Amino acid sequence: MITLMVACAGVSSGQEGPESLDMRMLRLVHGSPSVWFDRSMGTFDRSAYPVFVGSVPAVWAATALSSSWDSGDAGQVSLSLVGAYGSAIVLKRILKRERPYQRFASVTPREGYPGTRHLSPAASMPSGHAALASALSVSLMLAHPSPWTIGPGAVWAGGVAVSRVWLGVHYPSDVLAGSLLGAGVAVAVHAVMNY
Repeated sequence: MITLMVACAGVSSGQEGPESLDMRMLRLVHGSPSVWFDRSMGTFDRSAYPVFVGSVPAVWAATALSSSWDSGDAGQVSLSLVGAYGSAIVLKRILKRERPYQRFASVTPREGYPGTRHLSPAASMPSGHAALASALSVSLMLAHPSPWTIGPGAVWAGGVAVSRVWLGVHYPSDVLAGSLLGAGVAVAVHAVMNY
């Protein structure tokens, strides 16, 4: 996983230009002229913090209110989130990748959104939002596989990840690495706890 992230970090280390797939994808998403896309991305960004903060109490409340949830399910979801968050923070400190708006004058972060506040300048790789969204969604899917967890979870996690690129605070490779990290942590937590 770390090798993948180091390789992704090098994707856009060269000059801004057509040779960088990471930069081309960033420009495409960040510069989208679609009002519908802008509204969708803003909604995904605004939903991230409330869902991250509310998900752990919600799954523990579900164990008390529903016979289909037990403490093992809630524990797996909680550990997946903690593991994804901790792993992302450690990797950010190791990799110290600059955010795209610091490196390229053509990228301006979108102001007024929760996802553009209190950003550390050298913490682009991996995306913590993408890691948390992926860990939560995959963990819920593994705990209770159904169309009601898989479909909405995948759409929401993907939307949160793409919104980070739309905001101009991450490269596409950052969100890809974060998503893989979060999913990997969730799978590992469930595998260990269900062994």
